[in-house]
Amino acid sequence: MSGTDKARLELEALDRAESAEQSGRPQLWQRQAGESAKAYAAFAKYRDLADQRTMAKVATMSGCSSQNIERWARRWAWTHRVYEYDLVQEEEWQRQASR
Repeated sequence: MSGTDKARLELEALDRAESAEQSGRPQLWQRQAGESAKAYAAFAKYRDLADQRTMAKVATMSGCSSQNIERWARRWAWTHRVYEYDLVQEEEWQRQASR
């Protein structure tokens, strides 16, 4: 992926986050409509593991099978959701650092 493509994706992700915030819709990294409490709790663990994220760790932490975690991850687009979360967190960190 070129630097231009990456920058475009980052801007789009930040725009989506801002739009969701302004409209009152849940952010991608928040619980989604139809997502069970157990699936969301596992996602939140995955999200919060940051650079140590693995499905196996989440399975162990959640007491679920790896297959179940992987099924939830596919169904609820965990990779995409944490990518957007990480971008927004990085933007916030940069904003704080510049103050």
